[in-house]
Amino acid sequence: MSKYLWFLVICAFGCSAAREAPAMAPSASVAAEAPAAAPVEAAAPAMAGGADRSTGPLASAQAVESARAVIRNASLQLTHKSPEGVTEQATVLARAAGGYALDGTTQTAGGSVLSSMVVLRVPEPAFEELLVAVRKLAALREESITGQDVTDEFVDTEARLRALRKLEARLVGLLEQSARLSDLLQVEQEVARVNGEIERFEGRLRYLRERTRMATITLTVQAPEQPYVPAHESIASRLKNAFHAGTEVSVELLESGIVVLGFVLPASCAFGLFAAPVVWIMKRRRRALAAG
Repeated sequence: MSKYLWFLVICAFGCSAAREAPAMAPSASVAAEAPAAAPVEAAAPAMAGGADRSTGPLASAQAVESARAVIRNASLQLTHKSPEGVTEQATVLARAAGGYALDGTTQTAGGSVLSSMVVLRVPEPAFEELLVAVRKLAALREESITGQDVTDEFVDTEARLRALRKLEARLVGLLEQSARLSDLLQVEQEVARVNGEIERFEGRLRYLRERTRMATITLTVQAPEQPYVPAHESIASRLKNAFHAGTEVSVELLESGIVVLGFVLPASCAFGLFAAPVVWIMKRRRRALAAG
């Protein structure tokens, strides 16, 4: 019974994968799961080879392009004397377009704002329009726009998910037919594994839907660099600074003298203790030679 049970499981999974293989065309998958539902559904007949003959090759190519699932991100660096004001205006524009502010930071020094950063999430259709509006808020320093095409991953993940759901239904049917306890335990373990795979693929699909539905704009606004202007110094201040500088030099010279004196005195004492006996002996010998 156990061998027969696992034979049924393998056959069920193989049949599910075989039936899902034709469904891995971009039109069916993206039309069912892509965020932009209207364009995808309009493009599905063209991508499946059933485009309207009256539209021609150009309309078919446009339908295929609109069905792509793309994650788009933009990074803008602007310069303005009021960085916080610019990021607040950009946040208002994003909310008006149906988006929101994800997070933000502000850098300050000496009571003034040096830079302000905010991450905006906006619906994909409003992405280009919002970029144009944000560029007009301040002087543009740097801009970067990236896109990641996830259509293939979208299609593959959805096809795998459908196959796993069918396999789960067949395994549940085997649970009802199995009579032996060992077979029931094996099938339940397989059902638990399949459920885990289904949850993983469902989570990935939710992530892809959200990222393709909402584009990300990272906006950084910096305050312009202020030119250095030396402060005018009065005569009294200059004399005061000169006096302090002279005092420091005098103290340093005194410290150097003390250091030298501290080295010379011990050395002189040591030399005197060594030289005194030698001088005394030499003088005594001279006296002895003079007396002889």
